[in-house]
Amino acid sequence: MVSEAQKLELIQMILMVQDDELLAKIKGVLKSYETVASASPTSTNHTRPFGFAKGLITYVSPDFDATPTGFEDYFQQT
Repeated sequence: MVSEAQKLELIQMILMVQDDELLAKIKGVLKSYETVASASPTSTNHTRPFGFAKGLITYVSPDFDATPTGFEDYFQQT
């Protein structure tokens, strides 16, 4: 995790840069970082709409619900 002092130091270093090409690269990196940070799974404001995975699973094996070989003792047969 980055401390506030480290963030301020980075901002000060960026402000001292005079090279436009380097500044464009820095802005690109910061923009991609913001995109990754906002897509974090810990974000609570992101909700998926109903049906977002529709069509994702196209095949289910016929023996999907069958007990795997060697695990008969672990499953109750009803």
